[in-house]
Amino acid sequence: MFFRIQFFNDFDHLRRESKVFECFHNNNHCYGKLKGKTPSIVHSPIKKNTLPEDLIANKHNLPFKDGRVSFIRLTDKKGNVKFFTESFLVDKNLVNEYVKGTIFTRSGTLKLYYDNNIIRSYKYKINRH
Repeated sequence: MFFRIQFFNDFDHLRRESKVFECFHNNNHCYGKLKGKTPSIVHSPIKKNTLPEDLIANKHNLPFKDGRVSFIRLTDKKGNVKFFTESFLVDKNLVNEYVKGTIFTRSGTLKLYYDNNIIRSYKYKINRH
């Protein structure tokens, strides 16, 4: 929702605002799965892989590489997760659970995992342009 309701002037603006949002979220949003606590209370600080502050990217000539894109999502009240603008059924029995999704770009496959077990697999169209 954060990315759908805000407009970012450039990459630096996105970087700054995402840090602000992440801090706000982790310190203010409580979850039943965390026994009513915030992520900041439950999880100790971990080292994150972040983009270097001096990164310059040519957005018009980015090469496509085969690989993986992973994400963590909380399932909704129907057992679905959203990734970009698409919704995928994980499992109706996994409402309000965190799942991992991984897109394998070479095979064009999206795999959804719960507790390190594959729950679902979908074909996922990759735009290589």
